[in-house]
Amino acid sequence: MLPPDFNPQGLQLVYLAKPALVRRPAISETIYDGGLRRATVEQYRAQYDQTVANYRGIVLTAFQQVEDNLSTLRVLSKEIQEQDTAIQSAQRSLNLATDRYRSASTPTSTSLPPRQLSSAISRPPWTCVSSKSWPACS
Repeated sequence: MLPPDFNPQGLQLVYLAKPALVRRPAISETIYDGGLRRATVEQYRAQYDQTVANYRGIVLTAFQQVEDNLSTLRVLSKEIQEQDTAIQSAQRSLNLATDRYRSASTPTSTSLPPRQLSSAISRPPWTCVSSKSWPACS
């Protein structure tokens, strides 16, 4: 049952007004989304910039570590060369002492037997990694 004050013309007005009401929220929603989209884009750009900055930091740290290790390698190779030179000198001294000991040109009380001398010239084990000239390393 319809109410006594029912007006069919008013119903038509409400019906015609509905499409206009439906369009209005779409327009205001687009304007509102535009601000949200801008904020979202700015947020993602800030995250991207932060990710790029972190990546650059990691790359710079990696380059610094490589440079430090190259410098350390250079210093260690110089030390190995100096140790090789010292070992060669000690080996020559051992050979001379062995020759003197065998020829008995020096008194036995002043010269050490070759076995004692050779144990004094042994190469430290941590230098065997880089030296190819030392036979004990291979």
